[in-house]
Amino acid sequence: MSVRVFDFQRQLLANPEVVVERVLQILEDGQPDSNVVFDIDQTLLVMDREVQKCSFAKHVDAGKKLYDKATAKNFAVHLVTARPYTESNHEWTKKQLKCLGYDNYKSLHMVGRNDPAQDKRKARQLIIQNTKDRPILLNVGDQWSDHVEHYPLDAAGGKDRFFLFCGDPGEGVMWYLKMPEK
Repeated sequence: MSVRVFDFQRQLLANPEVVVERVLQILEDGQPDSNVVFDIDQTLLVMDREVQKCSFAKHVDAGKKLYDKATAKNFAVHLVTARPYTESNHEWTKKQLKCLGYDNYKSLHMVGRNDPAQDKRKARQLIIQNTKDRPILLNVGDQWSDHVEHYPLDAAGGKDRFFLFCGDPGEGVMWYLKMPEK
């Protein structure tokens, strides 16, 4: 897939809210029957051993703002994570999400770590199929593998940056937001 990448490094350094505000506007303008997909780790929450509640996790501010906007707009929110599936891990993840206020989602897909890019792509296709071909308005994650199978060469060195880029209509995704890696 060929993507056009917008680098918001200057705005991010001057005003970290610029990218989030732009994405909030995308959500505001989105069709009400759209899907929104979030990664979990480093996107919605980060592990912090100093936090004694919520299974040692705290929310990511930008991810929480976007999640809250998506649920307020009644979008079908789906979570896709590379956390491996076991029954106990699934229950622990749901408990952790609920404790942090992430409890209004339609589905949770735990794809494991064998081939996260390919497995997350398959999960997005399943989401579209299971929601009667409704598009994914926004896909949010901190790793390139949350979005694309091949790392965009023009985004090299972008681990600490936000990237907002147009999706591929053939994939059913309208916008991708790559968040900084923690």
